[in-house]
This record gives sequence, C-alpha cells and structure tokens, in this order.
Amino acid sequence: PPEIPQLTLGQKAVQYLWVPALVGTFLGCLYLRFRPADMGNVIDVKTEQELVEYMTNSEGKVVVVDFTSSNCPYCDMIAPHYGRVSKLKKYKDKAIFLSVNVENFQTLMMEAGVQATPTFVAYSNMKV
Repeated sequence: PPEIPQLTLGQKAVQYLWVPALVGTFLGCLYLRFRPADMGNVIDVKTEQELVEYMTNSEGKVVVVDFTSSNCPYCDMIAPHYGRVSKLKKYKDKAIFLSVNVENFQTLMMEAGVQATPTFVAYSNMKV
C-alpha cells in the first residue's frame, strides 16, 4: 500500500484554513441576501392615528402610501427602489413617503381599495 505522508504543524494549519474562509463567505452571502433594505425617507406607519396625522398635516405635499405586506416577495424587491425615490432631492419638499403594512390595517386596506400588494397610492389634499 502507498505510504501516507505525515503532516507537520504548518501543513495542518493550511489544511484547516479553508474552513473559516468557507464559513465567512457563507455568512457574508447571508448578510447580503437578508440585510434590511435602505428605506431612505420612507416613514413606517404603526397606527391609524399616525397615518391620519401625516395625511392631515401634509400642507400641500403629495402623500405617497405604499401598501405592503411582510410575506410579499414583490414588496421586498421593490422596497429599496421606493426608498431610493424617497431620497431624491426633487421630492424633498413636495412629497411624503409612507409605508403601511396591510396585515395590521385590514379596514384601511378595504377603504383604500387595495386588492394586492404592493400597491402605491398618491394622495393630494386627502384625495386620490
């Protein structure tokens, strides 16, 4: 039978060097895949009262509402783009960008006529 070479301490270190590199690469890929999207100037609405305040105090601005869902893959894909649009300088003084989770606001979803997510509705002076 062929003779098995003996490993020295330096060779063992090289042999096991790929394990941390592989784990680090795997964790890095997970971070890039599941990191939270940069939502820019998008305001995540938590209560109906908060939504009413933004709508009534918009002072002539357009209020863009993103009706989203936490288990909607299309909502996750479009969220970074919506965040980027909200950061554009040309909309800084002209629009307010809101995000509403329809799972928490079923009645609001029905009143707005939302049938699927994501749905974007723009309001100007409380009118669609």
